Amino acid sequence: MDLGHVTKELVELRDLITHLAQSKGCRDPETAYSNTALACLKSIASGNKVEDPRRWIIGIAKNEIRRILSDCLRRNECELVVDSAIDPFLGPLDHAIRSECREHVQSAIGRLPKIYRDVILSCDISEESLGEYAKRIGAGKATCETRRKRGRKMLKDDLQFQQIIYNR
Repeated sequence: MDLGHVTKELVELRDLITHLAQSKGCRDPETAYSNTALACLKSIASGNKVEDPRRWIIGIAKNEIRRILSDCLRRNECELVVDSAIDPFLGPLDHAIRSECREHVQSAIGRLPKIYRDVILSCDISEESLGEYAKRIGAGKATCETRRKRGRKMLKDDLQFQQIIYNR
């Protein structure tokens, strides 16, 4: 695949990428598109080969949107975003299920103590690596892994408890 083909695909996917960014709460969807285009063009220029350009570009867009939202969350400039960027390859039922669960998950994450909530948001939601997170906060990787495990357990217990109450 050549640079011209990638550029054509990027132009065709512009509306989808900006819509994905807006739907996730991105205040500047054009930045998400620009960052996606730049990442794609750099990758192609460095010699990467791509089988399915549309899927590849959307994957890069999702990563850029996650990165932007992660930065936004760290600065407390936007709302909590729980699920990853909308995948255009999923069906309407998948999207409905995600929407239905979002509120419960958001409130459960919000109830976690800060040290557990931060590691869950950074590593599980924003997909920052555990090593990067540990380095950023100045803690050991083992400490962060323990917090992550405890946070996940609290989150799971809370969601199971909410399910019991909800079903009554």
